[in-house]
Amino acid sequence: MLTIIHGDDIAASRKYFTEARDKEPDAQIVDGEKVSLTDLAQLLEGGGLFAETKTIFIEQFFARKKKKEEFAALSSYLEKNAESNTTIIWEGKELDRSSLGLLKTATPRLFKLPQTLFLFLDSLKPGNGKQLISLFHQTIETTEAEMVFFMLVR
Repeated sequence: MLTIIHGDDIAASRKYFTEARDKEPDAQIVDGEKVSLTDLAQLLEGGGLFAETKTIFIEQFFARKKKKEEFAALSSYLEKNAESNTTIIWEGKELDRSSLGLLKTATPRLFKLPQTLFLFLDSLKPGNGKQLISLFHQTIETTEAEMVFFMLVR
């Protein structure tokens, strides 16, 4: 199984990623910016006595600008081993269709920021207190408080 976790809501996607990682105590965590084909082969085909399927968590696989041939080799290797192993990839941004198309067998999980956050930010103006307070409470229910604060500062 190959899963790609991505989206604008970094807090929610990262929380989902860490919860999945915590459920698998024997999983391997790989830095996607430094991973090579040799590293993946050792992790997926390395000798374990009893474990038949292996779980690998890769962070920021699409972030680093890899050579086209190297990235194609890594992608095809991940797809080839997707049925026998579990690979979960986390990206800190929303990926476009071309990036998602490189891993055709992957299941994408998109985490978007809720629209109430943007409605709240757009309603920030003098004399709009009642609507602002109700939108603030709606936003806090669905979004982390830190993300609301970050967007206010931004």
